[in-house]
Amino acid sequence: MAHDRTIKIRPIILCGGFGRRLWPLSRPYWPKPFLDFGYEHTLLQQTVLRFQGDAFAPPIVICNEEHRFGVAQQLRDLHVSPETIILEPKSAGTAAAVMFGLHYLSTISDTSTLAITPADHIIDPIEDFQKAILSAAAATSDFDLVLLGAPANAPSTNYGYIKVPPDTRIQPNEVTRIARFVEKPPVETAKNLLSSGDAYWNTGIFLFDAVKMTNMAASIAPELASSSKEAVLSATSGDDFIRLERNAVERIQSKSFDIEIVEKCHNVGMAALPATWSDMGTWQSIWNAADKDDDGNAVVGKAILNGVKNSLVMSDNVNIAIGNVSGMSIISSGDSVFISPLTDSQMPAILLDMATQQGTITPSLTPSKLHRAWGSFEIIRNCDTFSIKQLTVTPGKRLSLQRHKYRSEHWVIISGQATITIGDEIKLLGPNESVYVPAGHLHRLANDAEDPLVVIEIQTGSYLGEDDIERLDDDFERSHSSHK
Repeated sequence: MAHDRTIKIRPIILCGGFGRRLWPLSRPYWPKPFLDFGYEHTLLQQTVLRFQGDAFAPPIVICNEEHRFGVAQQLRDLHVSPETIILEPKSAGTAAAVMFGLHYLSTISDTSTLAITPADHIIDPIEDFQKAILSAAAATSDFDLVLLGAPANAPSTNYGYIKVPPDTRIQPNEVTRIARFVEKPPVETAKNLLSSGDAYWNTGIFLFDAVKMTNMAASIAPELASSSKEAVLSATSGDDFIRLERNAVERIQSKSFDIEIVEKCHNVGMAALPATWSDMGTWQSIWNAADKDDDGNAVVGKAILNGVKNSLVMSDNVNIAIGNVSGMSIISSGDSVFISPLTDSQMPAILLDMATQQGTITPSLTPSKLHRAWGSFEIIRNCDTFSIKQLTVTPGKRLSLQRHKYRSEHWVIISGQATITIGDEIKLLGPNESVYVPAGHLHRLANDAEDPLVVIEIQTGSYLGEDDIERLDDDFERSHSSHK
């Protein structure tokens, strides 16, 4: 059955995660969908670009409210306008995230075919991916839902598996009813699945009719359907964002869409994905997908290697010198360096927990650029008594009118023209000019010019926490203790 081109395919992009499995490059305020891993575009941007064309409607992105400005900026960089960005006050699991999208669409009477996709995959080429998506979409009238399966080519224990009936030969653009699901198996089971020849990896990409799935979910998981609907109907809206109601979301038990909904459906189809697919969830998978040198090394950033083989080396700042190792992941980012065998996928989270408990790092911060409604900032250096940041303020934007109890700030203008308010005084400063903001004084930084404003901010004081802020006026209606 050909896909009805009058019905658009609406992608719902699940952009979650808080930076544990790929620490230290991925952090709570800058999770892996925001990273490019040496590619031209970030994982989130690659996901968005896969759903561009006449067959697709503007995407819905679901993310944590801490990531809203990063998501918005990455879409703006692509000149893509989303249908909306749904903000979760806390992660409620992928089952709830899908339901949030469904209930939002019902409020605007949208009856699209939906494509649910994570934001952390590498899929190449896009043309083959889109052919599989169109085939899956065309079959949604014949199945409860259709998912994309990637041919398993290794006994991985990091993915769930899909079994099709024995001796089934899936042709291109064909959808086959699946036999059963297998959750992430132990290695021996994975080997048996691989040798059977009828197992596929579950990519986590699902397509279904919006109205049909809403009705099925109400029957399969009535409590989830009800509580997620309450969160959407009581949400607040602003610009491109829908902010879900916190109390309603906190009552939802976090479960995966696969377990809560998909595995309870009786008629599930699968379209085979002919493109190369990688779930970028471990350092091993990133090494697998990356271009490598003659010694099997994937290198991103500045590094000197001698006698290094089959390793992943990444640095976002410092120059790393490495000798005589093999099969290692060596990652330098911000305040931390991570070294472990590539095959140990649990070690990043283990070491992150240990470092956090010992108080040796601040895992929520990274020198990567963090986006805000007024522009962005980059953390250059953090110490107990001072912090250095580079602020970039978008033309026509301004930070909140604010004051700090424990810290003072020095602003040095690098480029552009700053309109600065300190107390009752307003002054204009240009490149190489600076100003001092004492603790306790009301102040505001604004860019009323046509070019970006770049400022180096030096904070000094007895306490430099981001919660030391009192807002008296804010263009973006943020709470008085949220970040800048």
